[in-house]
Amino acid sequence: MITQPTLEKFRGRRMDPDSTLGDYWAAPGDEGNQAYNWSDKPHRLLYDLIGEVMHLRAEIEQLKTKAIETRLEQQS
Repeated sequence: MITQPTLEKFRGRRMDPDSTLGDYWAAPGDEGNQAYNWSDKPHRLLYDLIGEVMHLRAEIEQLKTKAIETRLEQQS
């Protein structure tokens, strides 16, 4: 289970908008525009990716809720 302090650590973290997922994938191989970050502070890249996943999951949940509400409105 993820604790609230852990959630707060990742809140607001996102992937670098100038990077692609491929840049993050290539970083451990010392390639791409995230290679320096991997060699210097690899945990930051991991935190960015975790934050991105959390953000995208929240967006999905919002879209699911909106779709359900829309469907219920159409049925009434």
